[in-house]
Amino acid sequence: MTTVEQMSEVVPVRGACAALNVPPASYYRWKDPPSAERVDRRRPPLLLSIDEETAVLADLHSERFMDLAPAEVHATLLEEGTYHCSLLGIRLV
Repeated sequence: MTTVEQMSEVVPVRGACAALNVPPASYYRWKDPPSAERVDRRRPPLLLSIDEETAVLADLHSERFMDLAPAEVHATLLEEGTYHCSLLGIRLV
């Protein structure tokens, strides 16, 4: 990155980055790194609550469903009359 910085005194930054095959965004991020402070964001209103997410993950990780895809678990639970959330509401982290 220091080479890009040195070259940018003679040629534009984009030209220096292109010559060294470095994405310009990487150079600018190196030059001005983002702050380490984490911005607290509002929780989206449609996001599952912690309790709901725990219930969904408990079912997905249960011995009964451990080898099935989330869509199969969702369909099986729907047939049994249990609805936790839509498939889009499941974060598999």
